[in-house]
Amino acid sequence: MELKAIDRNIKLVKTNGVKWNMLVHVTAVAILEHALAHGDCTRALALVEAMPKSSKRGSLIEWFSEYSPIGMNVKERKVRFHKPEAKAFRPFAIDKAKDNPWYDRDSAQKEDLPDTTLEQAHKYIFQLAAKLQKRLDEGEVAANDTAAIEGVIVDLKALGTKQYHAAKAEKAAAKAA
Repeated sequence: MELKAIDRNIKLVKTNGVKWNMLVHVTAVAILEHALAHGDCTRALALVEAMPKSSKRGSLIEWFSEYSPIGMNVKERKVRFHKPEAKAFRPFAIDKAKDNPWYDRDSAQKEDLPDTTLEQAHKYIFQLAAKLQKRLDEGEVAANDTAAIEGVIVDLKALGTKQYHAAKAEKAAAKAA
């Protein structure tokens, strides 16, 4: 694929993403209006289930619960109205719902990007080794496991060092290429 085609696809993803967010929002507001008028909230669950699992389905569920008495359990495939005396009850607030799209919620703004890097993995390895060493030093390891824990500490440090140096060499090779 040529760069022009890639750039067109990126623009299409962005444009379609904005349109998709609006489509979900307009549909969700219509569901609130229908639920208020007819006492039927089943479409709220249907909309959430229609969204890809990689999407911010939780944000839409929060949105429904903030602007209506609709409550749902997606895993059990159940949706219902909270009773007025329930703690989770919220009256319909359709005008507010229209003005506050589900995709603008703080929970929808958080990206689900991988946050574990090789650097963090090394840090965790050395932290675990240090924690085990501290337990050894404070006599908090069973006597018959002391030698084995000492070996684990040595192995963790060796693993962390080996992986660190391998990654550093790989980065250096990539820069040189």
